[in-house]
Amino acid sequence: MSWDKKIILVMVLFMIFILGMGIVMMWKTESAEENYYEKDLMFEQDLQAQKQALSMNINPQIKYFKDTEKLIFDFSSMQKNLKINAEIHFQKPNNKNLTFKTPLAFDENFAQIVFTKELEKGSWNIWITGEANKKNIKTKIQKIEIK
Repeated sequence: MSWDKKIILVMVLFMIFILGMGIVMMWKTESAEENYYEKDLMFEQDLQAQKQALSMNINPQIKYFKDTEKLIFDFSSMQKNLKINAEIHFQKPNNKNLTFKTPLAFDENFAQIVFTKELEKGSWNIWITGEANKKNIKTKIQKIEIK
């Protein structure tokens, strides 16, 4: 086979390869993220709930007392006339099985105490979700260290 036929053969094979790759790319329709639109919608709803919580000053100061083994959620800066039906979520980042939630219930000082004796030592993510005056709320995730 002469050199001119070899060049033409290589060009034809290269074109077939490029066309084949183009066809394979068009057929491949898998998404990098499943349920992309639902997750985007949930993100938008979470963002709106966080903005709503900030506008109502629902952003507690969390204080950990190691000696008495308790967390105090201080809501004293919150608007006092709110009707809140919410939960405090606790999530252990390295063990999702330890995730739990507890109802939000204030004392007369607009605080809530959670005893940490049963909590596993280490890092915890804490946030609040629920309703305040019939509007969805969610606080930003706060990280605390139980020792």
